Order: sequence, then structure tokens, then C-alpha cells
Amino acid sequence: MTRKKGFLPSMIFGTVILATISIAAWLLLGGKGIKDKIKDGLTDDETSLITAMEDIEEVENKHGNIRNLDGLNTFINNMKNEVKSNLDVISYGIEGQKVTETITFNGENVNVYRSVDGEFIEEFQCKDLVKEESLQGKEYVLKQCTGHFMGETVLLSAPIEE
Repeated sequence: MTRKKGFLPSMIFGTVILATISIAAWLLLGGKGIKDKIKDGLTDDETSLITAMEDIEEVENKHGNIRNLDGLNTFINNMKNEVKSNLDVISYGIEGQKVTETITFNGENVNVYRSVDGEFIEEFQCKDLVKEESLQGKEYVLKQCTGHFMGETVLLSAPIEE
């Protein structure tokens, strides 16, 4: 026994497939024209933030092997000079989870957006990010934080360079 398929379900199915292909093509090709139209309706600050987020610098900590620590030092220098900045600090859990802390300096505070494997965990604001050096190494510490996290926390620890 065969089941008859109607005209309407076939049209809906075809439309869904066409829409999926269109969205995939737009994502693969970048959708630059659409991005530009969206940016036209934003303020200059919002546009510059989107542009900065598109090519955000990364510092990566793979179980003590740190790549691009200069990016974090540049971020701190930008804060001292009141230059708006963005940075991703990426580390990995013992089971391979990717922890991303996107830090943004808006000219006043450091905003921290923390996610694990792309899933939001928490967001908080801090008054400062400082580099503290000792005989054991360097610690980059977020100070006077409020929001989902209160107090201070170590963003990254780095051994002394030999």
C-alpha cells in the first residue's frame, strides 16, 4: 500500500529545502552586502564593536603552553591609554572543553563574557586587569568584579620566561 503525498506538503518541503540552501550559501559567501545593510542602522560605536569582534585577537593557553601572550599585554597597555579593545582568552579543560573568555574594554570597565564549548556560562564587569609578577611567574588578574562574579579572579597564569 502506497501513501499518496499531497501538493501542499511537497511545496512546504521544497520551500524549506530552498531556504536552507539559500542560508547556507549566504553563510559560506559571507553575506557581506547584508552585513553592510545591518551596520547602516547602527551607531558608530556599535559598528566599530562589530568590526573589532570580527577580527578579535586570541591568547591561547593549552595546559600551560601559552600562545600570543603579547596580545594580553597589548590589551593592558590599551586599557592604560583608554583605548577600546577586545580579546579572547582561550583555555582548555582536562577533558578538552574549550573555555573562552571574551574580554572587552569600553574605555571605563573590562567586560568579561565566559563560555564553555560555545555555551554561555557567565558575564561580569571588572574595574581593572593587572599583571602581577612573582618568582613563580606572571598572573593576569581581573580586579573589583561585579555581576555574575564578585571579587577578583586570575584570568591567566604564565611561567617566567627563560
